[in-house]
Order: sequence, then C-alpha cells, then structure tokens
Amino acid sequence: MLFRSKIKIENLLFEILGDVINNTDPSINLSIHGKDMDIKSVLSLIPNKYKGKINDYKSDGEFYFDATVQGSFSKNKTPQIKADFGINNAVITQIKESILLQNVNLKGHYSNGNKENSEPSVLTLIPFTATINQGKITGELSLRNLNNPSFTGKIKGNISLEELQRFVKIDTIERVTGQLKIDATFSGEEKNISSGNYENVTTSGDLAITDMNMKLKNNVMDFTKINGSFKFDNNDLAINDLTGNISNSDFELKGFFRNMIGYLLKENQDITIEASLNSKNLNLNEILANKEVKETEQKLKKDYKLKFSEHINVNLNSEIQHLEFRKFTATNIKGIVKLNNKKLVLDPITLSTMGGTITTSGLIDGSDS
Repeated sequence: MLFRSKIKIENLLFEILGDVINNTDPSINLSIHGKDMDIKSVLSLIPNKYKGKINDYKSDGEFYFDATVQGSFSKNKTPQIKADFGINNAVITQIKESILLQNVNLKGHYSNGNKENSEPSVLTLIPFTATINQGKITGELSLRNLNNPSFTGKIKGNISLEELQRFVKIDTIERVTGQLKIDATFSGEEKNISSGNYENVTTSGDLAITDMNMKLKNNVMDFTKINGSFKFDNNDLAINDLTGNISNSDFELKGFFRNMIGYLLKENQDITIEASLNSKNLNLNEILANKEVKETEQKLKKDYKLKFSEHINVNLNSEIQHLEFRKFTATNIKGIVKLNNKKLVLDPITLSTMGGTITTSGLIDGSDS
C-alpha cells in the first residue's frame, strides 16, 4: 500500500513516500526527503550536554538530505539504507569574536551495507571546503564499517593561526599569530579490540608554520619567530627545520618526532624527539622557572622546577654557544643529551667555563619528585 507522510524530529521535517508489504516475508520501500532544512535545524538534534560549546556559534546555510530504505526486514534481515546529504554555501559565525567560516560546503553519503553480501557500512564526507578570511581549508574523510571503522582522508589548507584560534578558541592559548599550511593524507585500519587503539596508522604530506608568535595562559615565557617545515612519514613527523625563540633563548631543531601519530591517537604512548639542537643562547633561569608561581614571586624566591613526562623521550646531539643559569655560565657546549624513563643523561658533554674546558657526564633522575 502506497502512503505519504511527514514526520518532525526536533526542528527537522521529513517527507516520507513509499509502501510496506506485510506478508510471509515483510519488505519496505521508502524514500525520505528533508524539507526546508538548514544547519540550525540539524544542530537541534545534538544532545543538550554537548550544546555548551556549540552555543558560541551561529550558522546559516542550506542543508539537504535524501534517503532510501529498501528490502526485507525481520529478526535476521535488515533493509538497505542509503542516504545522501550535504551543506551548501553555509556561513558559521563565532559569536564572541564575530569571525566567519564562510563558503562551507560538504557532500556526504551513508550506506549501512548489504548484510547478505557481507558489505560493511560506509560513511563518506567528500569534499569539505571552507574559507576563513583569506585562508582556505579542504578535506575529505571516508569511514568503513562504522561499528569499528577504518578510515582514509585528506586535508589541505593555508590559514591564519590568529583567525583559527579566534574561531576554535583553544583554552590553553592566550594569543597566537602566524600562518599554518598543511597538505596531508592519512589512513588507519580498524581499532585493535583488546587495546581499543588504532595500531596501524599511516600518514604522508607536508606541514609548515610561518612567523608564529604565541603566548600560553599561565606561562611567563613568550614563543616568538617560530618557523617550521615538517613532513609526515607514516607514524613519524620529520623535522626538516624548526627555529624560534623561547623568551631570550633561541633554538634550531632538525630530526624526527618518532611515533608522533601514535602519541596523539593512543593512550599511554611514548614520543621520542630524535634530533640535532643548535642554540646561540639558552637561558635556564627562564626555561626552568616554576610556571606555577606568579612572576613577582619567581623574582623574589628564585624558585625553579624541573619536571619530566614519562611519555616523552629525547635524544639530542646538541651544540650551544652560550648557556646561563643563575651565576653559572658556559660556552661552546657540545654533546649528547638523552631523556628516557624520566632520567636525563648528559654523556659526554664538553664545555668552556671559568677560563678552562671541561668534559663530563651526568645524570638527573626525574623519577623522584
């Protein structure tokens, strides 16, 4: 029997056309069309506990949705569901900052798969595009088997870090300027059932940071003139060149962030910084300053704090022209600096100080607070 109906879920209105055959092998044949939809109505579906952050944004634009539901249904059979949806020329506004994410476009497709032919469910978002002032970002994402998805995707963008921060509002950043450029692809197999983590993730592509200046909240140091060129290499991030200043100290790094992707995606993963470090000046009075006390108290107490993360390892071939810490100064420092299991090892290190040259080794055990 053919029927036509309308159903409303929150602020979304759907028009349904089709028929249901109820016999020894019940089947269904429906088409579903979204009526007068926009992004505001779509966001009305989000549970209240997640709406706090979303309330900082408002949006305008067309959202479309078309789906079909066809096939037999019973205890052991599920009809096939296919849906096409998307966003056309939307504008999303960060209300407090009045900054716009414009020309937002997205095409999506969903299928629950054909169970009889062992076809998995699939969700694709291809492509996504948006602009923010003069910057642009594009991307695509494909998920296969939504119960435990494997994924592939691409992201490409050239965007102002200041405008990105104003739009997304990362809580730990007080202010940031500079430019971010990325062109990368990524993929991952389904999660390991026992660990609950993605074990096999591959990446490729390039990342660049230009003229970044950043101030973190509750941190007295300034990060300035940060320039970096990186290459995604499967699970690692290769550092072609990373330079900048931390207050009155400067640095240049070349090497690798080993297991960078695993560190970001999995719990209790280690990351290893394997690189060469060059510096004209390191001021440990600033770098080791206790960030948990106020700057005025810091000057009065000369309070310092050294803390190592149990998940960060370091292997640096270092050359430092000048280093100072309170009344101690040294020049022409060369040697190997290693951090592993919260233990900092200097072996060997040569340096010039007090009118002479010293070759030494040392250990700082950070496992004891």
